[in-house]
Amino acid sequence: MSITDDLKRLERAGSETGRMTEKLREAACASAKRISASVPDEALGAELPRGYRVHSHDYGQWGTYHYLYNPTGECIEGSGGYVGGDFDYHWPSIPTRQAVLDFARDISGGLLGEIAGWLEDRSAVEAEATAELEIID
Repeated sequence: MSITDDLKRLERAGSETGRMTEKLREAACASAKRISASVPDEALGAELPRGYRVHSHDYGQWGTYHYLYNPTGECIEGSGGYVGGDFDYHWPSIPTRQAVLDFARDISGGLLGEIAGWLEDRSAVEAEATAELEIID
């Protein structure tokens, strides 16, 4: 193979890798948004299965947003940059490739079902507590 062929191969491989990494991040972000939207405000900060957590960020005039964080504290939904160009507020950082790969493995390993079960268990406990309080009333 010639140097020219190797350079073309290198450019193709780099381009393909960058495209696939971006596609992976977009898919992870979409899944993480579904999870963070499913967690009620009362459960923000609580430990979800496998050590994930949903935290709330208040961006003042820009609103409040919920984000999914992995067990090491990386935001899976991070996009980086400033909120609305306002230097006082920063979006969470873009997650590392490894964080996204680990999240994808957790999703394929049943994380969504585990979180759904966690939410159902919380709801059942609250329903039972509500029934007990209604008896007192």
